[in-house]
Amino acid sequence: MVGGFHYEALFVGEVCYLMPSLGFSVLLALLSRRWGFCEILKFPGVLVHEMLHFTVGFVTMAHPISISSIPRLVNGRLVRGSVGFVGLNWLNAWLTALAPLLALPIMFVLARWRLSGGAQHFVLMDVCIWVLFAPHWLYCWPSRADWKLVLISWPLGVILLSIFSVWAWCFA
Repeated sequence: MVGGFHYEALFVGEVCYLMPSLGFSVLLALLSRRWGFCEILKFPGVLVHEMLHFTVGFVTMAHPISISSIPRLVNGRLVRGSVGFVGLNWLNAWLTALAPLLALPIMFVLARWRLSGGAQHFVLMDVCIWVLFAPHWLYCWPSRADWKLVLISWPLGVILLSIFSVWAWCFA
């Protein structure tokens, strides 16, 4: 027991297990403005973000042609990574652009795997997992450029909204 906190509470479920990594990601976001070293700790999040774009783009036939995880300044803004595509269309753009959201279920599955052995004890590996997961909380959300790519899929949105409207009108 540390100051009234029982560490066993972290092993109750996947959500509880992921809370320290979420807290560390907040700390990482706050400290990265002061310490450049924190930018290095964010690199795994950027890498997974871009790899998810690349992988989903490959699966959905958006034809990724390039991938970069090297930070650079573009028009005065820091771009931490990018993936280039030649086959984005209204059908696959939203899946490719929202691919970083897949980091959330991946983290949940990995937490479930860690807790699958029954009653757990706190080990150093847990701290490593939490530190490694922290940047993924920061970069699992699609970027501004990703949201612009989602707009390519507006015809799909119109089709889905029309289907929903007909369904709601018929069954209301």
